[in-house]
Amino acid sequence: MVFDMDEIKIMSKEQKKSILPETALSNWLSRMGLNLNPFEYIDAGKDPLIPNYLVDHDQFANVSGDQPSFIFAPAGGGKTAFRVRLAGDCRAGRQGHKIFPVIYQPTAPAVQGQDNYQLEKTQRTDLLRFACQELLLYLVYHPYLLEEMPLALRQNFLQNLSWGLDFPLAYYLNQINKAKSLEPILAAFDPTARSLPNPPGMEDIKYLYKKLNHSPPPTGRKPKIEKRFNILFDLILNQLKFESVYLLIDGVDAFFETANNPQCTLGTISWLLNNAPRWQQEHIYPKYFLPDQMYSAVMADPGFHLLTSMSKITIIKWNAKALGKVIQKRLQDASDGKFDSLTAISDRALRASGHSPEEVIITDFCRLKKISPRSLIRSVDWLFTHHVRHEQPQAKLTPQDLQAVRKWIRSEYSAKK
Repeated sequence: MVFDMDEIKIMSKEQKKSILPETALSNWLSRMGLNLNPFEYIDAGKDPLIPNYLVDHDQFANVSGDQPSFIFAPAGGGKTAFRVRLAGDCRAGRQGHKIFPVIYQPTAPAVQGQDNYQLEKTQRTDLLRFACQELLLYLVYHPYLLEEMPLALRQNFLQNLSWGLDFPLAYYLNQINKAKSLEPILAAFDPTARSLPNPPGMEDIKYLYKKLNHSPPPTGRKPKIEKRFNILFDLILNQLKFESVYLLIDGVDAFFETANNPQCTLGTISWLLNNAPRWQQEHIYPKYFLPDQMYSAVMADPGFHLLTSMSKITIIKWNAKALGKVIQKRLQDASDGKFDSLTAISDRALRASGHSPEEVIITDFCRLKKISPRSLIRSVDWLFTHHVRHEQPQAKLTPQDLQAVRKWIRSEYSAKK
């Protein structure tokens, strides 16, 4: 149930407390001129609007290009945002290049005593599945592609999908046909792909559904996984004529075992590192988005030095100015361009200080040496939630709100290493 502000004004304190926090927050944001809470998602990989929020960062130029790349940053330091931006550039064909991105996120960590062959098989299977997910996204965004293909190429295309996806192709087709949109596969594969330009319309979706439903099912025995790898990437590079494949390797520190163990994390991507020199010859380029504590372990790995002359190494760094852009971009997008600072939703007493709330918050983070987009986003989300719980529902942000969030930042971050 959604309440309007006039209804909330006349409620008793007990009634106000009974309103779901997200309902109260949604109402307050709407009154302040924001379509949504642009600070809701802490994980950039789950935020469907993250492509709208990406800020220009001078280090991003080092990430792209036909060579292996290593991108290091602390947790919440922008690795995934960089990965999202690169995937979006590839999918949209920016700068006139046809590059196939594969978002690779390990499904299991390397553990001590684990059989290397089994680990490699798992990682190879994951890579094939992620590549086939991207291939299906490519197909649904180009629904008439099959019509233009020679019969043998079309059969090869569909055969690879049937081998690599978690479920039969018909399952995904039924999902998008039932939903009358691509939402089911976007949610399952990559929520950040929702912002891709020129999405297919209803007629395109119906066409693809009908076309594939009338296509004969793939036949033949599934080859061994090593052969499937070669077949799939031959299809992408030599038959579909992509110039390069970028393997966007992210989330390797998402497991308990790898969170504070660089050697375990290194083992989780060792197969990728070992194969990178050979893949370069085939125009397959890994892009590693890694936690900063892995830097020394990667530099010390013998396999890394085979890539040194071709690699680009980026350590993502943030300063107060760059963090300010994170706030500006999100507010600008959520307000339809009406404002780009928390000052616009601050009361007269808070504005009288001469500094915007974000300037004060960012200064606190700089003093604590906890400079990252995630910490900043968390703090503004906390500020909004605190406000709707403690202030009048129609009120703007107050000095008391700012004081409260600064106290929360000190308690949350000052004792952390």
